[in-house]
Amino acid sequence: MNCDCQHTTSPETGLIVREKICERHRPFRTLPEEIDSSYYRRLGTLSDANEINQTNHVQELLSQIVDFDLPNGKRLLEIGCGVSPYVSHLIQLGFEYTGLDASKWVCNYLNKKFNVEAIAGRFEDVEFESRQFDLILAAHVLEHIVDPISALEKMKRHLSPTGRIILLVPEGTDLINPDHDCFFTVETLSNCIHQVGLCIQLITTVQIVEHERFIYAVVSPIEFPRFAPGVSGAIYTTLSEEGMLTYLLPKNGTMLEIGSANGGTAHQVAIARPEASIVCIDAFCDPIATYEYWQRNQRENMVLFKGYFTDYLKHDSSASFDVVFIDGDHHYESCLMDIYASVELLKEGGFIAVHDYGDPNHRDVTNAVHAFCIKTRWQFYTVTGSLAVLRNRDHATPNS
Repeated sequence: MNCDCQHTTSPETGLIVREKICERHRPFRTLPEEIDSSYYRRLGTLSDANEINQTNHVQELLSQIVDFDLPNGKRLLEIGCGVSPYVSHLIQLGFEYTGLDASKWVCNYLNKKFNVEAIAGRFEDVEFESRQFDLILAAHVLEHIVDPISALEKMKRHLSPTGRIILLVPEGTDLINPDHDCFFTVETLSNCIHQVGLCIQLITTVQIVEHERFIYAVVSPIEFPRFAPGVSGAIYTTLSEEGMLTYLLPKNGTMLEIGSANGGTAHQVAIARPEASIVCIDAFCDPIATYEYWQRNQRENMVLFKGYFTDYLKHDSSASFDVVFIDGDHHYESCLMDIYASVELLKEGGFIAVHDYGDPNHRDVTNAVHAFCIKTRWQFYTVTGSLAVLRNRDHATPNS
């Protein structure tokens, strides 16, 4: 019997999608709702004692995401989890694991073995209401879904502002596989991701088994810098952080420094911009950063407000600045509050510069910057060192 499967190519993404499965292949199609232990034993995923056999797939997945910071939150959804080889590792990493699978047997197995939430149903049909997740893992899922665009849109709706989606699909056009409805290449998967307004942080192919290659993609709500020149994201420069602040600050401009510490940064900018005015804020709670040290670095065009940023806002909420440099409290909520409050103090077209962005020791700062950009019309203007410079999307170039 000849194969009469019918396929179509999406004009928007180039993705090949199965429209009809032929009578020759239909008997070999797996019904996810009917999967039980015998299915996973045939695959070699489960041992005869119903223990999960660990494969190199797990290490391969972890190796692909090792360069990416874990999300600020820990809520995780694994779609089409099956008897997940990842679940024990993800729990060890501190994630609050939720599994989703069409098989009730799978969900009962995961619940009993790992004491985790496991929801029975197809991703397309399950309602999550307002729930959001910090990490969504969909390994070998999209190729089984007739409408991957709708699936990606749903993932996006339930992804937290600073979250990540990890996708894993087989590469190539194995059109005779009876269980696959979509057939991806790197290009077509990228097109699908971009069509729903998500941004690719990483996409690569890996050969794990001899007969098949897999595509890995790490996806985020907005395009974040990757901390390396030449990679998609913000514009990178070779200027020093002090040099960048000087470049952003007009000749007769004004700069606010939140968290001045010893005043070293403001000192250098003040020398380079002698006609500019710099207001420095610090409460000097850190024994290393003292008022006496700050006085030694003070220049004629530097003024100190001794206290917290919240105190300064009450003292002079009418002030306006060309640049606000944030290097204060590095905790997520405090940093995010400083960024939002800085917007109100900026002149039109001004810049917010946040220090310690991308520093693994200060992930709260990175996540606060990302959350702010996602929820507002602000975007990355440039990154130099650990200084992230943000600007409203409605403006283009700095003042000269």
